[in-house]
Amino acid sequence: MSQQPPAPTPGGGNIYINGRIEGKNFAIGPYAQVNVVENHFQAQISEASLRQVIVRILQEGGTQASHLAALGVSSGVAPLALRAEQLSPQNPFTPPIGIPPLPQSVQPRDLDRTNAAFAEIGQLLWQIDQQIQGGTAQEVAVGGQRLNLVALLIQQGNLALWRFRRGALCLFAEQASLYALAESQSPALPAVQAFQAAARSNVEVLRSWVLFQKYRTRQPALVDQTDWNALNQGRWQAVLDSWVATRRLSSEQAQAERLYLSALGERYDSQAVQAAAREAEWSFSEVLRRQPDQSAALINLAALLAESALLAYIETGVADRARLQQARNLFQQAHVLLDHRQDREGQIALAQCLLYEATSLPPDAHLEQVQWAIRQEQQMRATLGQNTLGLLRLDIAERNLARRDPSFFDRKKIEQARDILIGAGAMAGLIALAEQWLGTLTQMVEFLQGGLKVGAGQHQPMLHPGHPGGSVPGPTGPTQVPAPGTSPTPTPGLQGNPHAPPGVRGGGLTRHQATAAKATSKSVAHKLLGTTVGKSIAGALAIAVVAATVAGVILGHRTLQVGTQNGPFNLSFSGFVSGSMVGTSNGPCGVDPAGHEYQVSEAGTINGTTYDFDFVLNSYHGPGNYAVTINTNTSYVLVRLTQPGRTGWLGQSGRITVNGDEKSGSVSANMLAPGPNTQVQVTGSWICQ
Repeated sequence: MSQQPPAPTPGGGNIYINGRIEGKNFAIGPYAQVNVVENHFQAQISEASLRQVIVRILQEGGTQASHLAALGVSSGVAPLALRAEQLSPQNPFTPPIGIPPLPQSVQPRDLDRTNAAFAEIGQLLWQIDQQIQGGTAQEVAVGGQRLNLVALLIQQGNLALWRFRRGALCLFAEQASLYALAESQSPALPAVQAFQAAARSNVEVLRSWVLFQKYRTRQPALVDQTDWNALNQGRWQAVLDSWVATRRLSSEQAQAERLYLSALGERYDSQAVQAAAREAEWSFSEVLRRQPDQSAALINLAALLAESALLAYIETGVADRARLQQARNLFQQAHVLLDHRQDREGQIALAQCLLYEATSLPPDAHLEQVQWAIRQEQQMRATLGQNTLGLLRLDIAERNLARRDPSFFDRKKIEQARDILIGAGAMAGLIALAEQWLGTLTQMVEFLQGGLKVGAGQHQPMLHPGHPGGSVPGPTGPTQVPAPGTSPTPTPGLQGNPHAPPGVRGGGLTRHQATAAKATSKSVAHKLLGTTVGKSIAGALAIAVVAATVAGVILGHRTLQVGTQNGPFNLSFSGFVSGSMVGTSNGPCGVDPAGHEYQVSEAGTINGTTYDFDFVLNSYHGPGNYAVTINTNTSYVLVRLTQPGRTGWLGQSGRITVNGDEKSGSVSANMLAPGPNTQVQVTGSWICQ
């Protein structure tokens, strides 16, 4: 670190500029009294006009620094906000860049006013710089008040970085809305079709539609009849508030959703996004001109360069490898500086640097060569058809999916950062974020090895076809690449397309994959408990892991053998679906090997129409009665009926009884699909052979 400048001499009327000397020919304004300590100077200013400029910048800059701090814009390392779900291959239009939510009370006009105020501060700073030769100003002081110009410039850069990230979000929100409106809906659910039609002409209903589609597939229990009615009226904000109030969604998750949904309906302005990136780049570069060893500015500038290059690559298909390499060099420069610091703040900054570096696109990455993303884009195109594409950019979807290839992430650096954070006693949220990334990347690797080829990076030994040494076996047919509308056996609530109702146009996890995913999520939670201290850290990850499991975010490809195959089934349905099920194929039946879960699954026909029926007792504890639940906590009893390729129903109430032999029992449950008059009742019994 650089040495601190000498403190100003006490005195109410003294005005100082403190800074760094860059050469031998240092000079500063007329009548200044200069004190030099090594490469730092302190200049007491006497010239009237310069004194006025310093007083103005201290007043204006101090006001803006306090205002930005209240908005959550710091003078340190920009917050890491890349969520684990943004690494999953499920949503082709999830933004590849994390956007930290600002306080809910903050309005866009607040940021606009602050940004305008920085233009005047910039002019004042320029006037000060004109009076200094062979040096740079780092701080001004008037009497007992000081303003750290370096910290203020970092805040300015972080504000511009946030505006860049927020603007980039609009590109993906715009494409997500086009995709959600392009998907055809099942004639079996006219209410859903009407909801989608209303979303085409009302932006609030559009935001509600996208929220409905996402959580209907990921956490179907969230969307009850009250929520359905509110969403149809465009009251998505009220639904999010309700989910937070009932603890079905964390306040952080809800704020992230608000940020994303608010971007829906906004036009993506590429020029404005580029302008924000240039402003942030100037601010961080200006900090480094004044203080070359300012590690936060190095990290933030590197993050900006990496993210802006990634955005341009995904949007245009053209890779700026020089910019990506510059980002990599800056990360490494910050890494070297922070390696010498043993204080807690320095160690946390080092971990943040490692996390940014580990998740930034490598300079030699080739998004256009990731085969599994290419195939998924092709299937999306085939599903939608050329006539429905319009402004929808599936090439953006392809590159955005390819960016999530595990070969583009450095797992070792994430693990190193996690261990540093644990040792430094960092915030639980940051440690949990690193663990979530690791868990999701593990599942991505296993999932892709099981059916897809992994891309073009250098961090993993799994290379795409065409790369020397690429040897991971690829899929034997296109059905192994789950894409919207292509899954042969969709599972309600655990489907790969986040903008489609369960079973309507699903593509994603089979019930075996979902079971394996849940087991893997438990191992991730156990790993965190073994490597961290304090229940708060474990709790933070537990919430994320449970949500990811129920949502199908954590992927798995293994088949978990549960008990034996089904024997005689006697199931009767009434309501929206009416009749007895005639079994056609068997699925898992009975207790899992660990004795913690009971699952029954059967495929068959009801009046000639094919359906899948299954239920899962997540916290099985032996024979007895189990109440059907719709909660998404760690203990649940899920009952589901799915019409493959069409629609799905989720149990709302009822009872499952497991007999003493643990191979037979009975079920009585009420199920719903969103929309009016969709209730289905099931009663019957089963025997596992």
